[in-house]
Amino acid sequence: MVASVAQVEFIESSQMHTSNYLRSSKAVGVLWGVFTFCFAIIDVVVFIQPQWIGDTVESKGTGYFGLWKHCSLVKSAVGQEIICKGQLEDFNTILNPAFRAATVFVGLSVVIIVLCLCAMLFFFFFSPSTVFHICGWLQFFSGAFLIVGVLAFPGGWSDPSVQEVCGPSARHFYPGQCGLRWAYILAMIGVADVLVLAALAFTLAVRHVKLLSLQPYPIIYKGEMNQGYVNDGQRS
Repeated sequence: MVASVAQVEFIESSQMHTSNYLRSSKAVGVLWGVFTFCFAIIDVVVFIQPQWIGDTVESKGTGYFGLWKHCSLVKSAVGQEIICKGQLEDFNTILNPAFRAATVFVGLSVVIIVLCLCAMLFFFFFSPSTVFHICGWLQFFSGAFLIVGVLAFPGGWSDPSVQEVCGPSARHFYPGQCGLRWAYILAMIGVADVLVLAALAFTLAVRHVKLLSLQPYPIIYKGEMNQGYVNDGQRS
């Protein structure tokens, strides 16, 4: 009888631990989903915005450059105004191969993170561990492509159009008289963000597997344990 009471207390303690473990995992999972959505917004913004590098007070000209769009100050009939050029539909309008490569890789990063958001719907149909593994790999590849885009972009800073704004000293991986703008910095932050999210997704997937391993015990209803389990335990 003493052994049975101890066994019941052990099972109740294990189930309480499992329940707390599950609640904490769900809370972390919700935060992971929210921050994944935030990263998707960041990824889209840095892809669209042309504020990757731009003029400073020391610059030769006035303008700024993004992945596929570049803007500069030109004279017009009404005076001077900022005119933006470059179309995503026509890669020939993108200034140089480095900018085109960066556009492709960051674009792939955007597509993959959108697929990750869509994959979250699988939580309604598959086990959380499987979905976290899928999303973790998607986030990893999204981050990898974003890293390539961030590293490829400075390879186009020697372009004549860039030098018109940033001065003749602008060259590969050196912006000359220009400076980094907020979109480029945001892209770097996004790289760190998505890689942390990918690591967290894999961690949550493993935790859910461990959670299943913690549930071999019978469920206690209203303080009463399955009698057959008690009898088996006593016989053992």
